[in-house]
Amino acid sequence: MESRIDRQLRNEAEEYKRLEKLLNVPKLEKPKDFEVEKCIEALEKRLQEKRLPGPVRVGYTNAVKVLEDRITKYNQFDFSPIDSIQSRAIIMLAIDFLNGECSKKVLCGIAIKQKDKWRKNTNVG
Repeated sequence: MESRIDRQLRNEAEEYKRLEKLLNVPKLEKPKDFEVEKCIEALEKRLQEKRLPGPVRVGYTNAVKVLEDRITKYNQFDFSPIDSIQSRAIIMLAIDFLNGECSKKVLCGIAIKQKDKWRKNTNVG
């Protein structure tokens, strides 16, 4: 017998698939090893920026660890010491990248707010 929560999750998944078809969301493939290495290099380059806010720095530092260790499930990473929601979101994007659910451009191109202006990283390939 299907529980109320299981039914709700199934309905949400079906709705997501329906919206995905309507929006023509392109399917990504899981990255190859050289693509993961290129992404690690891009994140390490981004970590060298002096004006990178603390939560973004923590997120990218842990994202590099996720990519190096090839962590593909959220429960394989210990989020408990991570205080910032932004840091956690960046780490989750790294896991999504390894699963082919997020592009390198999205992971490496997190916009940063500085002095009431948003600065996007446009140097991501």
